[in-house]
Amino acid sequence: MKTLNDFREFCEYLNMALDSVQIACGLLKKKREERGLSQRELARMAKTTPESICRIERLSRVPSLGLYLRVLNALGEMGDGWINEIEVEYEKDQDE
Repeated sequence: MKTLNDFREFCEYLNMALDSVQIACGLLKKKREERGLSQRELARMAKTTPESICRIERLSRVPSLGLYLRVLNALGEMGDGWINEIEVEYEKDQDE
């Protein structure tokens, strides 16, 4: 980063990325609950631990891409629809 403006742009990008991660993790919890799954059941389906699911939902852990994709797959949420939901929620957050 060469200038203060470059640093500001970088910080703005990081904030946007963090917002997106928060939204994505919140949607995982929403989808799990809609399907009537416990954290333990989802963890078994995604080949991870219930503690990992809990930490993701509480935002105390940012999941690796591999784990996130396994959880999405276990929920049957792979595809463009998922990305669109994140974008819609992100836009709602920006309007508030």
